[in-house]
Amino acid sequence: AFIGGALGLVASAAGCARQEGPWPAREVRVIVHAAPGGMSDTVARFTARGLNEGLDVPVLCENRVGAMGAVAFSAVKYAKPDGYLVGYAPVELAVVPHMKYVDLSTHDFDLLARHHRAPAALAVPASSPHRTLRAFVDAARAGTRIAMGAAGPLSVWHLGTLALGHQIGRPFVFAPFPGSGPATTALLGGHVDACMAGVPEVQALVRGGAVRLLGIMGDGPSPIFPDVP
Repeated sequence: AFIGGALGLVASAAGCARQEGPWPAREVRVIVHAAPGGMSDTVARFTARGLNEGLDVPVLCENRVGAMGAVAFSAVKYAKPDGYLVGYAPVELAVVPHMKYVDLSTHDFDLLARHHRAPAALAVPASSPHRTLRAFVDAARAGTRIAMGAAGPLSVWHLGTLALGHQIGRPFVFAPFPGSGPATTALLGGHVDACMAGVPEVQALVRGGAVRLLGIMGDGPSPIFPDVP
């Protein structure tokens, strides 16, 4: 079984074994690919709480960080198909097979549901000299070295970083982290100049005034921050 998410898919390991008696008869485990503190971890735990209430059995989250999600995805793929282990599957599930870290395919899993969609957000510390998206882009094009933190490498947020760099014609210095939680912590500590993460992952920091949101990569205005370009 597999619960998915960063841009929101839910999948289950193929070929669940036939159950003897009513299901569920014991706790269900949710394998999360990212480090605690980021959106994937938070949403997975929020989902687990809802499942716990709906199924009336404990639903426990386990963080299996490493190799861009390959560690977690493999744990789900090779788990006993008994219906008691699910995994949170972000967009990286479609990327990892191409990296050849492990013998893995999206066809190894059954998708259960799309959980959510979250656009990438470009954030800087409140003390950053880049007050607007235009100022940020102009500085990058002028040759200013900008270290961009994000989960990665080749996470959905790293892909957003690459897309932005390609669009403005200037690459960023990429600083990979095991999840958006550590990446935003590094942003607050001044270890990186900017961060690419999901809007919900920086929402509280923006509301609290510690972080400035410069732009959101979406088809239209964000319902959370409608005034952000």
